[in-house]
Amino acid sequence: AGPARGILRRRCALGTIVDYACQSLDDDDCMTVAAELASRCRSAQTEQAASSLSQLYVHGNSCSCAGAECLAAAALLAEGGMQQLTRLSLHENNIGDRGASVVFEAIGRGDALASLAHLNLSSNHVGDEGARALSILIGGSRVAPLALEEVSLRANRIGSCGCEALVHSADAASR
Repeated sequence: AGPARGILRRRCALGTIVDYACQSLDDDDCMTVAAELASRCRSAQTEQAASSLSQLYVHGNSCSCAGAECLAAAALLAEGGMQQLTRLSLHENNIGDRGASVVFEAIGRGDALASLAHLNLSSNHVGDEGARALSILIGGSRVAPLALEEVSLRANRIGSCGCEALVHSADAASR
């Protein structure tokens, strides 16, 4: 893999903010990052110390749907170790509808990303299918309330059908 390996070696402890922005990461690098993050979160739990990871920046890279799937899986595989993550930035990649859907599904499952309040998926070629996946997340029933306060989808390909789905789910959720 490319630059991610060097970045991971330089970071010896999982800090509050992990920044992989604009590092020319591809999907293989995202897989490396995801595996390392999941491993470190599990280690923190084993040592009975909560992971302090609160912000993860992976924007401005070359991650596609596969990279987004790896990062979403890492959040789920961290077995609750990313519960403190409040901000996830994936903008300016190429995750598309499927990648956005996978991220939204991970947010909606259990408590893996229970504190995620800010998600940036701008400039990712997300269309109506991705918007519908977000509308399901917003309007869906869940045991725990959704912490998500802000989702940025600027500069994507969301048309009128996706916008209608989002408006409908937001209206239903506010009732």
